[in-house]
Amino acid sequence: MLYSSRHITTHTIQAQRNKWNLLIKLTGVLALVVIMLQVVPAIGIFSQIKFFSQFICALVGGSMTIAAANGPLGQQMGRMTQRTYRERVGWTLIGIGLLSWAGGELIWRYLLLHQKNPFPSLADLGYALMPLFVFFGLLIQPAVFRSRRERLFTFLDSFIAAGSIIAISWYFLVGKQILMVHQIQIARFLAIYYPIADVILLCCAVTSLLRGRNYRYQTLSFKGSWALVCIGLCGFLLSDFLFDLQQNTGTYVNDTSLTLGWSLGMLILGIAAPLRYVHSHAEQDLYPECQDDPCAQSGLSFVLLLPYLLFAVPFLVLTIDMWNRYTLRDAFLPILGSITLVVFCILIVRQILTTKENQDLIRSQRKALADLEAIQQQIELQAQRIENRNRQLEQGIQHLKFVQASLANGHLRTRARLTSDELLPLAGGLNLLAERLSRLEHADVYAETLTSILVDICNALERKQAGKPFVLYPVYKQLAITHRLVLALDLKITSTLPAHLPITELTRQISQCSEPNISPTGPLPMYQPYSHMLKRYPLQNNEHDNHINNKTR
Repeated sequence: MLYSSRHITTHTIQAQRNKWNLLIKLTGVLALVVIMLQVVPAIGIFSQIKFFSQFICALVGGSMTIAAANGPLGQQMGRMTQRTYRERVGWTLIGIGLLSWAGGELIWRYLLLHQKNPFPSLADLGYALMPLFVFFGLLIQPAVFRSRRERLFTFLDSFIAAGSIIAISWYFLVGKQILMVHQIQIARFLAIYYPIADVILLCCAVTSLLRGRNYRYQTLSFKGSWALVCIGLCGFLLSDFLFDLQQNTGTYVNDTSLTLGWSLGMLILGIAAPLRYVHSHAEQDLYPECQDDPCAQSGLSFVLLLPYLLFAVPFLVLTIDMWNRYTLRDAFLPILGSITLVVFCILIVRQILTTKENQDLIRSQRKALADLEAIQQQIELQAQRIENRNRQLEQGIQHLKFVQASLANGHLRTRARLTSDELLPLAGGLNLLAERLSRLEHADVYAETLTSILVDICNALERKQAGKPFVLYPVYKQLAITHRLVLALDLKITSTLPAHLPITELTRQISQCSEPNISPTGPLPMYQPYSHMLKRYPLQNNEHDNHINNKTR
């Protein structure tokens, strides 16, 4: 039954975990019951349970695996990342493989009840499909590998190790027994197929567990479930080897301790999937946000060398066999040589892919070094630009400080000359300030000159009223307004003062020429009504004043 992930709540997840914990405990009780039935003679209903124990264990294991992968816990896990979809499909295929084995076991028990030969029979179809489903279920698991190439290398190493183990087993265990027994071809094929398939599955699971480097999935729940898969496959492998040996020697008996490997293997495989989902207590435990360390398992290790060490054994065995004589040499040696040749071909493919990977890594490294060199050049260029910019800013700041100090010392004609974009507003503001200060200075000089001339005119008028001659310094002609004022008053000027004396000296001489008490109130102050004339008549406008003087004359 599939559940909608939108209706899953935390309470539902906790309830499902509690249920699965109870089912796991009940599965453990069932395993103890199966062991007790094999050890203690069963009577009555217990004998029937013992007879169908393998079918019950396979049915329970397959159902638990499929239910755990597609139940609420699987849906909750599937919402986190797209990669979990493949993991759920992988566990589902493993569960289908267990149910396929249960179907074959049911047919086997049916043939035994009707006293028919169960080997070989239609039951072997279910048995034979089980390794295929489990193999593809392990193959699509995304939890162990970081890339497809790493996945391919792992399974090639698994096949190398499996082929080496099969060659060793063929030479020391099952080869002679299978060839000596006169059986039909399908029986011989199945007798070879079951151990080989179990060895391949076990090697794939163990190699994947030991060489998995994707730390995103290396949680306790994942490692525990994968370890249970390896243990369950070990039980299958042991029972299949013993079954082949006893079947070839004609000593196989149903419902003995030999079947414990199948029964317990089914239950252990059935517990693996629930353990993966139930004991993932939090989403952070399911998929921790950590980065993979590519150098975590760098270098040579025993796990990497194990397939190659195992491959050396078949060559040694093949060499020893060449020097010995067996009655079955003609049939025994070709099979051993074929297995060794297949493993050798897989090893060659592995080395070719390794060489290609090394070349890709070298190209990637060269590209990375080129990129780093380009980035370093850009960084150096940027650093040089920053250094030049800082130097220009420092020079501009020093220039602005010099201009500011010059303005403070009274050099109002000093101006800032900058072209930098950063300091250009400051330079413009400083130049504007200097221009305004210069205009204020000119206005002050003009006002001071106008005031002095007006004071002289007032003093001259006072002296004239007292009967003295109208003496006025000719500097009044420098300003148009004072010149027009004198002409408007139509005053007759009698001046004996030199024209080149400054204003202060002229004032002093005029005061000396005047009699005492002529101006009891002293010099007149500057009149404020004429202050608005400063902007209208600028200082040192000689051409304009001369034009007015010539006109009035």
